[in-house]
Amino acid sequence: MNENFLRFKEYFRENIKEQLKNSTEQKDIEVSNEFNKEYPIKKIKSLSLTDYMYEVGGDRTFCSRLAYHYNDYGVGPKINSGSINGKFGIYYLNGRYVDYNTKEISNPNEYYEEINKQLVEVLTNISKGIQDVDYTKYDHLQGMWNVILKISYYISPDNNLTFGKRSILEAICNYFDIEVSKKDNSLNLSYRIKKYIDNNIEESRGIHSSNIGSLIWYFYEEFIKNEIAEKNNRNNQSDNSKDNKNTIIEGKNIIYYGVPGCGKSYQVNKTAEEFNNDFVFRTVFHPDYTYTDFIGQIMPISKGNKILYKQNVGPFTEALCCAYSNPKEKVLLIIEEINRGNAAAIFGDIFQLLDRESEYKITNEYICSYLRSNTNNRFREYKFNIPNNLTIIATMNTSDQNVYTLDNAFRRRFEYVRISNDFDKDKKSNDLRNAIISGLGVSWGHFVSIINNYIIEQEELLLNNEDKRLGVYSITINELSDANKFADKVLFYLWDNIGKYNDGKLFKEGYKIYDQVIDDYLDGNNVFCDEIYNSIEQEENTDREKADE
Repeated sequence: MNENFLRFKEYFRENIKEQLKNSTEQKDIEVSNEFNKEYPIKKIKSLSLTDYMYEVGGDRTFCSRLAYHYNDYGVGPKINSGSINGKFGIYYLNGRYVDYNTKEISNPNEYYEEINKQLVEVLTNISKGIQDVDYTKYDHLQGMWNVILKISYYISPDNNLTFGKRSILEAICNYFDIEVSKKDNSLNLSYRIKKYIDNNIEESRGIHSSNIGSLIWYFYEEFIKNEIAEKNNRNNQSDNSKDNKNTIIEGKNIIYYGVPGCGKSYQVNKTAEEFNNDFVFRTVFHPDYTYTDFIGQIMPISKGNKILYKQNVGPFTEALCCAYSNPKEKVLLIIEEINRGNAAAIFGDIFQLLDRESEYKITNEYICSYLRSNTNNRFREYKFNIPNNLTIIATMNTSDQNVYTLDNAFRRRFEYVRISNDFDKDKKSNDLRNAIISGLGVSWGHFVSIINNYIIEQEELLLNNEDKRLGVYSITINELSDANKFADKVLFYLWDNIGKYNDGKLFKEGYKIYDQVIDDYLDGNNVFCDEIYNSIEQEENTDREKADE
């Protein structure tokens, strides 16, 4: 037991009586009882996808009840994010089901079943007091740990604190010399701190965790946060005297670009592996995405006869705050599909800060106020810039079907990295290349090569023909084995982008509508022009010979 914890022990003894006078214990117990009555683990286990999902099932779904009804009570850790849907593992975005990383899910019900299975297993362990475990094996629960921490507080309040921000919990652990691993998430740390207090302060036994959580929070605000700020100021002064040798200067603005399906998101995820997952933030631009979605805003909400104001923090502000709060850590903000939204309008005044070589700062009261309240007193200014430990990575399709274009002023503030449209990335891509297409008998790798070479050669007939190429990852192995899915995804793409504007040059002459193409294909007939058909036949024989070897 170190001196810092002894200091907290005295603080606890001096303040516990006053805390009990102002306790919200009764309210906390009532909310916990309400949750356990509405959602016992047995009930959670039986939830279907539509019962569970944030939007699809309406405002009575499990996720909606947690995000609004139980979140608004102010009991237990708060669920907050620029994209609150992403905190529940699966959600519906622009007509498709996606996971926490906004990667499309081909079989939503099957994916959700695994989420439910893992969630029930974790909650069952929590209800039995089995909490200090390695949660990294629960791959489908990525991004959900703050949500799970809130649920765990309801089902097992004696084992958890009433707040769940990992950076704060880690700071408390470090202050008390409680062991912390990079693999630990908020659930581990909350449990560890609570047990450490229970084991070392006799007066805490029998006292509801909401009161213990309040005291440790007040102690953090009054002592730990200020001491960390002073220590960081000393370190910063020391760093300056050593020519900033320890300062992270890796922050960049990068756009990965290429044809749809070339592997941009794959490259983003590979890059994200270099960062601690707690310091990675994601968002997706789309036509309805706005400045306030990206930065944040204060929204009025009706609660009974009262109007309350709730802060909805955007992913940029969250990432910025994290970077200022953790100057020795690399922070990553990922923007998928940056040109699917009006980037100039979404960035707004933040656009000026993208020029990293400039010392230019801007005034934005919403962001500055949030930084002053959430960066351990390290930020006291009324202007800010993007710190050097914050990297922004975006993906951009080069297809001419983009909703918005990026002007030159915007482009010059980003480094551009082309993602080649090839299969040479890993074993999984090699398996995809060799997969045989149902109904054609030729491998996907050969088919892509034939079609893309043909498209490039049609320079006099197609505008931006390079952008119309097939992406090597635009379909999955399972979809290749299903003639209907292949037709719906690949043949429709080719018809919609090339065939209907170029009759007789890609498909056989005579097709007037796509229904004729797909009916012919599903009947086992050739639908392509002679040049492509002959190339497919030649490669089909090659693939057949390889399969026979």
